[in-house]
Amino acid sequence: MRSQNIAALSFLLFWILGPIMLVIIISYAFTPFEETRYVIGSVAAFFILAGIGIAEIADVRLSLCLLALLLAISLDHVRRDFAKPQFVQWRAATTLALRAASPEDTIGVVPGYAVNAARYYTPPALRAKVLPVMARCNAVHPRVMILAGGKLMSSEDLAAIRACAPIVLARWRLIEVRRR
Repeated sequence: MRSQNIAALSFLLFWILGPIMLVIIISYAFTPFEETRYVIGSVAAFFILAGIGIAEIADVRLSLCLLALLLAISLDHVRRDFAKPQFVQWRAATTLALRAASPEDTIGVVPGYAVNAARYYTPPALRAKVLPVMARCNAVHPRVMILAGGKLMSSEDLAAIRACAPIVLARWRLIEVRRR
């Protein structure tokens, strides 16, 4: 009976760690691959192990408190995930900017230090087209621009950038695509 318990526990631990390790291996070997949806299967095993742990506690009141805490933390996480996208939507912005730019156009990224985020979602052959644009787009004046972090910029710099590319093609949370 004890060997069956060890086998069941080993299976659950493998069920938790297997998908996570697979994502890590793919990330190191090929390309960054960090998405929650690829390891979601691990959650079932986690809850099974948490349930086993809670069931082993002799005090019923403590077990119920821990179960309520586990449910509250889980439901809060789900609520936050469904409220709004939490991250800057670089993929959508880069795709739109590439479509809006002609083959000879460059794509500017403001602030300039965020250029690699846009280059990540750009096909390798086109990455040279994606250039950083500094505060007032003096040196580089691209036809299409990706503006991220506008809330962090001074109002003068933001006005100057918006004057460089006055037409808004799309606006997402924390990022917009503009053209002149």
